[in-house]
Amino acid sequence: MSKPPDIIAIVLARVRVCAFADIAALESDLGRIETEMRQEYGGDCHRVYCRPPDLDDKIAQDLGQGDSVGKIAKKYGISRATVYRARLK
Repeated sequence: MSKPPDIIAIVLARVRVCAFADIAALESDLGRIETEMRQEYGGDCHRVYCRPPDLDDKIAQDLGQGDSVGKIAKKYGISRATVYRARLK
């Protein structure tokens, strides 16, 4: 299975194209880029969240106490997959 595209690289590449334009053109281009990207990615709002650095330790502690993966995911507002990945560290 191939990796999904790097959304940050895609955004930066598109902004780079209009980076040296005047401000009015830049605003117009950014609106166009947003529209194009929303169409390409299903119109969804994509967010990248930053987890606290100690979250993996908290997950390990909760797993050590016998908490279920589902309970831990709900407790921290993360996916079950994130709990499984943290468990492997």
